[in-house]
Amino acid sequence: ADAAPPPDAAPGVDAGAADAAVERPLRMPAAATLPLVEANLLRVGVSGQIDVAAAFCGTGARLSVFWDRFDAAFSSSRVWAIHTEDLTRATAPAAVDLGPERFVANPSCVGDYLYFASSTGLSSRPVVSRARLAALGERVAVAVTGVDTLLGWPHFNAWGARTAVAFRDGTSAPHLALSVDGVAFSAPVAVSEPGALANAVDLGGGALLFSYQRPVGGEPMVSFFRTTTDGVAFSPEARVTANASNVHDTSALPRPGGGVDLYYIYPKGPLGFTLFRRAVSAAGALGPEETVTTPGLGEPSKPVAARAPDGTVLLAYADITARDVTTGEPTTQELTIARLQGDAPPPP
Repeated sequence: ADAAPPPDAAPGVDAGAADAAVERPLRMPAAATLPLVEANLLRVGVSGQIDVAAAFCGTGARLSVFWDRFDAAFSSSRVWAIHTEDLTRATAPAAVDLGPERFVANPSCVGDYLYFASSTGLSSRPVVSRARLAALGERVAVAVTGVDTLLGWPHFNAWGARTAVAFRDGTSAPHLALSVDGVAFSAPVAVSEPGALANAVDLGGGALLFSYQRPVGGEPMVSFFRTTTDGVAFSPEARVTANASNVHDTSALPRPGGGVDLYYIYPKGPLGFTLFRRAVSAAGALGPEETVTTPGLGEPSKPVAARAPDGTVLLAYADITARDVTTGEPTTQELTIARLQGDAPPPP
C-alpha cells in the first residue's frame, strides 16, 4: 500500500525544527484579526540561526517569501525562500543559490525582480544585484553609489514607473537613489543625519514616504518618516509614534487608494519588543496605533508587510526567540509569517 502522506506543518508549529530531510509542505496561516495569537503564525526558523529581513515577491497566483539567514556568529548568510501558489500551502524552506560569496543578504523585490547584496565580509563593499524571479541564477549588477558595506541594508521598492532604493552609506546617513531602468541609479540624496534602517515606499499621489531611525538626546531610538515628490526635497521629519522612546524597524505597506500603513516595534512588557501598526494618509496624517502582537506572543523584529492577491495583508517578521545570557544579543531569530484580514484604522 502507498505510504500515508506526511502531515502539514500547521500554523503555530516551528516548521524549521522538522527533520531537514523531510520536505513536507507548509500550511499557510488563515487571515486573522488583531492582536495575533500563536495559532495565527507560521514559524520557519531554525535554532541557532538568525533570520533578519524578509521580502514578499511575485505577481499573479505564485507568491514567494525570501529572507536572509545568518549564523549566530554573523560569519555567513544565505537567502532562503518558500513559495505558494494559492496562499494555503507552501513549499518547505530552502536556500536559494544566488552566488558563491560568503554573505548573501538584503532581499527585496520590485515587480518580477529580486534584489540582493553579496560580499566577502560584513564590512566589505558588497555587490548589489538583481535577478528575474524566473531565472535567479542570472544576476545582473546594479549600480548604486554609497552602499559601502552589507550593513547599509539597501532596500528597493517601486515608485510609480521608477525604482527607489533606500540605504545608509559608510557614514551611516540614510540615503535615497532613483532609477528608471532598475539598474542604473541616480546620485544618492542624504535624507537625514546618521541613522539606520532606511526604507522608501510609494505613498500615492506621486509622493514617496521615507522612514529611518536614529537616537535623539536621551531617547535610545526614534523612528521618523519624511515625504517627497521629487526625491530631492523632503518634508520635515515626523515621529512614527510618540508612545515610546525606543522605536525600531519601521516599514510601510501602501494602502488601497493612497497612504501607507507603518509597521514598527517598541518594548512593551517583560519579553521586550511588541509589534504595532498605524496608517499614514497621503497628506501625512496619522491614524490610531493598533497592537499587532501581544507581549506574550514573542519578541518581533524587522516587520514587513505585503498585499496578497485577495486583498488581505501578508506579514513577516523575525521573532527573537533566544538571546545570549551575557550580552543580551539575539542567538536565534525565527522568520514568522501571518496573514491579516485588513488594514490599520484610517486617520480621523
